Amino acid sequence: MDRRRYDEEADRLIGSRVAELRELTFDGASALPEAVDGAVLVGGRKCVLTTFRQGLRPEEVLITVQVTRRTWLGLGSIHREKAIVFHRDGSVRDASPRELLVSGG
Repeated sequence: MDRRRYDEEADRLIGSRVAELRELTFDGASALPEAVDGAVLVGGRKCVLTTFRQGLRPEEVLITVQVTRRTWLGLGSIHREKAIVFHRDGSVRDASPRELLVSGG
């Protein structure tokens, strides 16, 4: 598999899903299930696209979109992800690397 092609396709898929999610309100983001996943093809490989919801603070909700693929022989996995934070005041921003790390990303 061409790693560069995989990375580009995964980033495009994640970006598209994040763009859709940005249209939600705080209440809409808060109402999402904790996790929803589905099989997708990325770079010719079977992968899983997952959307996670986590509460950061009462006034913030973190939504993470992740593409995961199994490594050779299924002994591990590699993932790419992006997250956004919804605030009760209606604003939405990209999550910081620290927020992703603390959330388990």
